[in-house]
Amino acid sequence: MSAKKQKIIFFMIKLLLSNFKRTLFCCIEFMLRWPVKEMKAILFLAGKFQLTQKIRKEIKVAGLVVAADSGALHAKKAGVSPHYIVGDFDSLGKGDRSLWGLSPEKFISFPSKKDKSDGHLALEFVLSKKPKEIVFLGALGGKLDYLFSNLFLLTKIPASIPAKIVDAGSEIYWVRKKQVLHGKKGDRVSMLPIAPSGAVLKTKGLLYALHRKKLHFGSHGLSNQMTKDRCEIHVLQGGVFVFHDCGQTGV
Repeated sequence: MSAKKQKIIFFMIKLLLSNFKRTLFCCIEFMLRWPVKEMKAILFLAGKFQLTQKIRKEIKVAGLVVAADSGALHAKKAGVSPHYIVGDFDSLGKGDRSLWGLSPEKFISFPSKKDKSDGHLALEFVLSKKPKEIVFLGALGGKLDYLFSNLFLLTKIPASIPAKIVDAGSEIYWVRKKQVLHGKKGDRVSMLPIAPSGAVLKTKGLLYALHRKKLHFGSHGLSNQMTKDRCEIHVLQGGVFVFHDCGQTGV
């Protein structure tokens, strides 16, 4: 082989390697820049549950589905199999677990005599998975004491993790800093502090605007209304439960 041919071959090999490195680098850079889907967690509780189109959309984009005891029946009604079922199984029963299609380690069991509800234990399990958002389904209705207990689960979630309770026509939030609501003009919004000291709020997009206004413990913040399809609630002091009555937007 002549020296000229050798030079040409070496040049072609060098060119191929150079392009390969450049292509590989571009692929790695593209993968690093590609947005990672943040894990949204759905937590099924054992309250009343109505499957709506809105709830189907919430479930569809979830990366983690956990059920608290008989909340698994709601998941089954929604056509999804929970990744984990947590609780003492006093309601769901400890029958043939193979019916759920889950391996044994996916059943997180606790004794019936315990200091926390199945929903609370399931929430702690969900938090251990470091979700970026948590949506509670089946949290409302049923016994009043369990309803209040489920509401207060929202207060156990770090403020850095968006969380809400969703049912057929409403959404509930625990707000310590800022919450943006999306709906329609006329949607009813109530803001209720739970501390005797009340809470100080500032709002945008509500009929009865609050400008560093103190809401007292009680019915002070009931039945406001959205004046457009978006509103903002800023909590300057304390914390409030925000109830968004979505009406037909939840169906």
